[in-house]
Amino acid sequence: MDELDLSMSAASRALNYKNSSTMHAVRAGKVLPDISRLTMLAKKHAVNLHWLITGEGERYFSAGLPASASQSKIDVDIINKALQLSEAKKRALLVLLEAQ
Repeated sequence: MDELDLSMSAASRALNYKNSSTMHAVRAGKVLPDISRLTMLAKKHAVNLHWLITGEGERYFSAGLPASASQSKIDVDIINKALQLSEAKKRALLVLLEAQ
């Protein structure tokens, strides 16, 4: 969970565990989270589920950019943060960007 900048208690909440002891067991390799919890975590943090499970491949999706576009880390970070916003905040962000 270090890669997602989540504390053990935040990771426990994100995976809907009742307490952080389960998360400590996950981190120690004693327990594996089920796929539905991992899918939920991947969606919440806009990360690639394959990366979350294996640590391989691209960490973030680069949704919204054409495949041929040059994708800097800042572009991907902005897109991933925007994907996490509520609809109202997305509309407000769009208004702000269009005013530029």
